[in-house]
Amino acid sequence: MKRDLLIPTSGSSARLDPLLTCISQQNILPNHIHFLLHWRPTKKELSQVEELIALKNIGTEVTLTHYNNSDYQPWMWIGYDRNFLVHQAQHKYIFMVDDDNIFEDNFFERTIIEYSMLLKSDKEILRSPHITWRMTSVIQSAWITWFSWLLPRFNFAKVWSNKEIKIIWANSLFWSTNLFHKIWFDDLYISCLEDVDFSYRVRLSWAQIKVSDSISIQHMERDKSLLEKKFLWSPQIAYERSKNRILFARKNASKREEIKYFWCGLRLQTIRFLVISLMWWWQQRRWIIKNILKWTRDWLFLK
Repeated sequence: MKRDLLIPTSGSSARLDPLLTCISQQNILPNHIHFLLHWRPTKKELSQVEELIALKNIGTEVTLTHYNNSDYQPWMWIGYDRNFLVHQAQHKYIFMVDDDNIFEDNFFERTIIEYSMLLKSDKEILRSPHITWRMTSVIQSAWITWFSWLLPRFNFAKVWSNKEIKIIWANSLFWSTNLFHKIWFDDLYISCLEDVDFSYRVRLSWAQIKVSDSISIQHMERDKSLLEKKFLWSPQIAYERSKNRILFARKNASKREEIKYFWCGLRLQTIRFLVISLMWWWQQRRWIIKNILKWTRDWLFLK
C-alpha cells in the first residue's frame, strides 16, 4: 500500500520540530513526504526550514514545495493549498496531516492495518484517528454525527459509537488518491469550513467516513479565544465565516433543508455571531459586526 504524506505548514519550528520528530521515529514511513510552505519565505527562512528537516534524517523521500521552486501561488488559502498538495501525490493512498499534531511511533502502521481491514467493504473510505487535546487523554473530537439546518446545533460522536459520521475536519486524514480525484476541496473556501464542505460531499457520495476508536493523534493547537474558535476574530475572517456558511448550504442542502436554514437557522446563527462579537474590544467589534451583517446580506441577495 504505497502512500504519500502531505503536510501544509507555516514553517514554524515550534510546530514543525515536534512533528518531524514523530515522523522520524515511525517504524513504517510513507513512501514520500511532501511539505508545502503556504507563504513566500525569504532565503533565510527557507534555509532554516530546510535545515530543520535535514537534521531529522528522515529515512524516506522528502520534498519541500514553496513559491520559489514551483508554480504554487501563496495567499490563495486553504482549499487551494490542500488541492495543490494532492496534485503532488505520486502513490495510490494519501495521508494529510496538519503541522500542529504529534503521534505515537506506530501511528502510520496502525492506520494502514485498520484501513486494510475496512477495504473489504465495496465503498471508498475516508479515515481519521480521533483527536485528543494536546498531551492529554481528553478527546477533542471524534467528529460530528448530526447537525441541524433549523438550529445552529450539532452533536459530536462518541468513541466506540456506531453512528454514521457526517462531517469531519481535515486535521489528519487517510484516503485513496482515487477518492480525492473525484471529490476535491472547494477553493472558494478561503479560510474556514473547506473541510466541512469536503467531508459532507464525501458522505453524500458513495464513500464512507470512518473514525478509529483506538488510534488517536494529539492536536497541539495553541490556546484560542471564543471568537477564534467561532472564526470571528477579525473583520476578514468574519467575512469568510459569514460567506462560507451560506455557500455550504447552497451547495449541499436539499430544497427542504434550504428552507429550514434560510428561514430559521441562518437568522439564529447570525444573532449568535453578533452576540459573541459584542464580547470583543470596541474597534474590532464594530468592524466584525459590520462585516457579519454586510456579507451575510450580500451573499444572500447579490451572489
